Amino acid sequence: MKLEDKFDDIIKFGFLKHQKSFINYLLLKLNRKSITILNEDFKAQPEKIELLREIILFQNNVSESLNMPDRRINKSLTLIKDSFFNLIHKNSNHIDFFIDIVNDSFENCGKNIEYFGEYDEEMDPRRRIIHINDIIPYNTPHITDLKRSEYEKFSDEKFKQITQEFKSFLLDLNNKKLISVGVFIAYANIQLPKAYDILFDLRNKERFWKVKSIIRYAFNYRDFFHTDLWAGHHSHCFVEIIGQVPEIVNEIKHKTLDEFHPGIGLCTAHDWNFIKNN
Repeated sequence: MKLEDKFDDIIKFGFLKHQKSFINYLLLKLNRKSITILNEDFKAQPEKIELLREIILFQNNVSESLNMPDRRINKSLTLIKDSFFNLIHKNSNHIDFFIDIVNDSFENCGKNIEYFGEYDEEMDPRRRIIHINDIIPYNTPHITDLKRSEYEKFSDEKFKQITQEFKSFLLDLNNKKLISVGVFIAYANIQLPKAYDILFDLRNKERFWKVKSIIRYAFNYRDFFHTDLWAGHHSHCFVEIIGQVPEIVNEIKHKTLDEFHPGIGLCTAHDWNFIKNN
């Protein structure tokens, strides 16, 4: 069956749980490929840099569709389909890679319905790394309250909890230790706040600091506030660093637009024992 027919089938006839599983499994596969490339020394390999750019572009489109309400799942899948075929028709050098990964997602979406919700404690410790890729200037909140209509998927109790956390965020903005950062692809579904013990240079693991870092708050889509990180998604996060801020934070803050810097890694002391030698 052609890929276009597979998309049409899942859009028109797919059950909701299979449709959502397909989207999440696709995100998970893109996420893992991105992390694999980032963990390689690819600075001198333009083709890998180009593949990473294309993955991130496609991944962002898939992520945006995932946040739509369930009743618009068909529109979400249509957006993914359009994004995929736009990528293919651009004569990308990596057409086979994207065809294989989408085909694999179709084949596995039925048998991986529970798998896509992989959580922090279930993972290989070598993969439990938070990638901070930039510092995001942030002075004035984009929003000052949360609208119930934006959180229609959540129960009243959950929305109340998120609202309380948002009020804490507003009060915490004067905290000088709170740093606004971009997190590149969360490795799992992670409940916030989440504490890490080690901060290190993703270019050189010999540069590391034993410092407590706490991811306290997160936004997606500019003003969608939430209390957990979503597997496979990029997020705008607020991290509190306890103690002296390591010098690498300023390196990231002042990097130029044409300077490639993979960023900062965060992990626990337990996981560092596996990561540092990986």
